[in-house]
Amino acid sequence: YPVYLSIGNIAKENGGKCEDGVEMDPALIKELLEKRKAGHHPAEFDDYGLCTVYTPFWANLPHSDIFLAFTPDLLHQLHKGIFKDHLVKWCLDIVGEEGVDTQFKTMPDYPGLRHFKKGISSVKQ
Repeated sequence: YPVYLSIGNIAKENGGKCEDGVEMDPALIKELLEKRKAGHHPAEFDDYGLCTVYTPFWANLPHSDIFLAFTPDLLHQLHKGIFKDHLVKWCLDIVGEEGVDTQFKTMPDYPGLRHFKKGISSVKQ
């Protein structure tokens, strides 16, 4: 994640619109950087959370969009974001901790699959 912010010229504190799922346009980003370099202060510069690196390495690469090269962080976006923060919470609200734990405790052992003998309600990340 920090590498993506650095490559994309995005300030870590803000994260920019990149995290909100808004596609970033390299041509627009280069235009905003040029305006900022010339002494102007476009509002979009802060909205996109850009850093003051006026000539990013990808600026002169033809036929490329550096922002399309970023892959999702599967651990945090899918596992923790969808499974742990949403599905598990939803299941706990419906059947309670004991019901969810019972289901995980009764799962049969399988090679390579982790078995939660005490359930998952007490697991902290």
